[in-house]
Amino acid sequence: MRRILFLTLTAFSKTGGIEKFNRSFSKALNDFSAAGKASITVSSVYDDKPDEEYVSQNNFRSYKGNRWWFILNELWKSRSYNEIIVGHINMALLLVWVKRLFPSKKIILILHGIEVMEPVSGIKKKALDKSDEIWTVSEFTRQNVIRLQHQPAEKTKIFYNTIDPFFTLPQNFSKPSYLQERYNIITGEKVLLTVTRLNHAENYKGYDKVIAALPFIKKIYPSVRYIIAGNGDEKEVNKIKGLLEQYQLKDNVVLTGYVPDEELTDHFLLSDVFVMPSSKEGFGIVFIEALTCGVAVIGGNRDGTVDALVNGRLGTLVNPDSIEEIASAVVEALKKQETAFSANQHQAVQQEVISNFGFEKFKSRLASYLAINN
Repeated sequence: MRRILFLTLTAFSKTGGIEKFNRSFSKALNDFSAAGKASITVSSVYDDKPDEEYVSQNNFRSYKGNRWWFILNELWKSRSYNEIIVGHINMALLLVWVKRLFPSKKIILILHGIEVMEPVSGIKKKALDKSDEIWTVSEFTRQNVIRLQHQPAEKTKIFYNTIDPFFTLPQNFSKPSYLQERYNIITGEKVLLTVTRLNHAENYKGYDKVIAALPFIKKIYPSVRYIIAGNGDEKEVNKIKGLLEQYQLKDNVVLTGYVPDEELTDHFLLSDVFVMPSSKEGFGIVFIEALTCGVAVIGGNRDGTVDALVNGRLGTLVNPDSIEEIASAVVEALKKQETAFSANQHQAVQQEVISNFGFEKFKSRLASYLAINN
């Protein structure tokens, strides 16, 4: 039986987009194992234990942050696997040593976006060169791998992100009253939403541009509310608060901090428009999550968002540097939302997202790429 090793930094101890991908990827592999189609192991540098909804403890090795033990032990154990899938370029050292010691092993490297948006060098460049295949989560990232990292096109494949198999898909698209109460939102007030980590070192998600666009949006919708949901470091939160003072928007913008997974769907349902005009997004799982909740979506036209919105078919793509374009797109989307959408229309969009990015599609693609009879 084929033996497959998936090496990951984190899947269960953090909540970002890469972790969501890793959980779904682990679940797909675990399903193959449960069906007797492959023998699989998921090994994590930083996780303590798995969520067994996604992967069995029997198929999981955890190193609790002991990086050198991870490298040494997985280097030794890799000899007994047919395919080794490396979930992040930050494990380049292990990848290069596996290929050096066991040159016949097939190594697949998964790339998400930001890590290859500038030319890499040293051990990371060697890891790219030594990989047998490179899978990217979007065409945008694939083109960066070919153009900036000088990798042959035939070595690359697109492996899109997915909706988490346990993500709550709504059937009722009404706004949750408990969140309206929490954020003091009066019935009829328009709500914009961004869900992201607030990190001062990243500076590409575009919520600062949305804040700058709000004064223009307020001319049409004076009581518009903008909810920015996600954990933030102190420096970035203070920067946002400074912008709110500058634009006199303290009454219009809510910083929620961390939103638990069980409330995420309800936050999408609360909003009229999900807007995140990012410029360096590898894909953006939040876009497809928002779409499954019946929300109008606006994203940037220069990054992997283009893939998530299927070249603009599922949402509106804007120049992420144009405040005017962002404001116009939001106003237009809000006006469209004033026309009553039926649950059937929302469900039609939901089904289109699932047909493109649902977990079964994700798992089928993985089976095809690994030549597993799914």
